[in-house]
Amino acid sequence: MGGVGIFAAEQYIDKVVEVRRVSDRVIILKVLLGKAVLNVVSAYAPQASRTNEEKEELWVLLARTVFELSDCEKLVVCVDLNAHVGEDADRFGMVHGGTGNGFGKRNMEGEMTLECAEANELAVLNT
Repeated sequence: MGGVGIFAAEQYIDKVVEVRRVSDRVIILKVLLGKAVLNVVSAYAPQASRTNEEKEELWVLLARTVFELSDCEKLVVCVDLNAHVGEDADRFGMVHGGTGNGFGKRNMEGEMTLECAEANELAVLNT
């Protein structure tokens, strides 16, 4: 059986407040950093060969997971989306870094990635 996990540096182990496995594909690590709480959401999307239903299920779960977190807490989302956002930003200039920050042509998964980032006021940082 597969799953997703998170490694934490030893210096943060005693600052971990919660580890919550949302599903085999999504996990949350909640860490107390000074007076701030940081939620690290890690997820792993279905491969390109999997069904659209499986891919959409991950997007719904990820969006619900992020939505349920407190607005007062910090958030970092680390996801292997198995997606290609493409080289050009096109209409996604606010969430895609533009030429040089993506590679090749955008695929359906990349389109979904950019739409989700835009809808949730997130940015694609590393491809």
